[in-house]
Amino acid sequence: MAGRLYLAVSTPRIDQMMLPIVEQLGQDHCAVIMGHKADIPGLSQDIPVIDGGRGPKYRVAEWRRQYRMDRPGWARELKDLCLQHDLPSGAFETLSLGLLGGSQRIERFSQLLHEHRPSVVLTEYDRNHLWSCLVLAARRLQIPTVTLVHGVIPPTAVGFAPALADLVICWGAFDKNILLSAGERTDKIVVGGCPRLTRDLPTPSEAREKLGLAPEGGVVMLATSPDRGYLQLAELFCHALQEMSDFAGIVRLHPSERRTVYAEVARRHPRVRFMENSEATLDETLAAADVVVVRGSGVGSDALTKRRPVVVLEPGLGPASHGTELVERAGCPQVRTAEELSEVLRRLVSDASFRETLRDSAEKYVNDFCAAFGQDAARRIAEIVRQAAKSPRELG
Repeated sequence: MAGRLYLAVSTPRIDQMMLPIVEQLGQDHCAVIMGHKADIPGLSQDIPVIDGGRGPKYRVAEWRRQYRMDRPGWARELKDLCLQHDLPSGAFETLSLGLLGGSQRIERFSQLLHEHRPSVVLTEYDRNHLWSCLVLAARRLQIPTVTLVHGVIPPTAVGFAPALADLVICWGAFDKNILLSAGERTDKIVVGGCPRLTRDLPTPSEAREKLGLAPEGGVVMLATSPDRGYLQLAELFCHALQEMSDFAGIVRLHPSERRTVYAEVARRHPRVRFMENSEATLDETLAAADVVVVRGSGVGSDALTKRRPVVVLEPGLGPASHGTELVERAGCPQVRTAEELSEVLRRLVSDASFRETLRDSAEKYVNDFCAAFGQDAARRIAEIVRQAAKSPRELG
């Protein structure tokens, strides 16, 4: 398994990020570590796949000896942090258990990397509970590490900074500026684009036929996210569509959500179709929709990339970081009530000048949001990874 080592998580969004890069690098130079070993559609059977959830064996006696030496110091620091941030009762025990498990994973990955000595490690997210340990193990062995940006970065960069990897490949200028504002070094951030995103869509007629939607009439889609007020948001969306017989409504659930959570809302609004994430691809639902409604979901920026108008529904729950970005930077209309949403939807249908203004603002946003798409992005990222392997920067 000599050569470069790559890792992936088997979800559609991550597969679409990682597989194009693996293809550009060549299967002879790649191996894949997964959170749990499973089939990845499109991954060559010639590429070795490792179950990173279980991980390789490690020298337990050596780990135990080192852990006993380090634990008192870790405990003191954890107690100080719990007091400093006024964490609730039980936080110290939970964090201590996390450190124990994390130290074991670092030992497992250290053993794996020591045996195979990859020239570089690439992950889709270096703050994941598994891949953070892999990155730390690689740094321990002075192996260069690179992370992609797997989704929308909030303005504060919480969850993305400080980055553990030596190099962060982000989508566009917006992401780069957020990471720099969060204190990351300029030479650590590189713009590469997003392999998962393209600007193309299936034809609307094909998408509607697959989803069982009428070929005529308007279609409005709400993309949910599992944050506060999600049921209230769905209720407002459905209420707005209730009296608009010329529009069909779709609620596309976040991958972590299930339809049963929205069962009561769906029962009250039978005209609106609630779809679990796995029922159709994002491109298929975007192709079928004429307008996309979000609060803070990253589907909003995806929709703008696909040239679909976006409306931000914010019913006074407090600003959602990505929704605020779409309003302030992309010029998306923001509404607070079902009545306001209905009004904007009708205006989008009847006012060509309004639609054109929104298109112009969206295009300016997309240019800074993502510098490259699809295979173009995959080629750029593959070249960045090759350079990281050839000329590893100073680690630490």
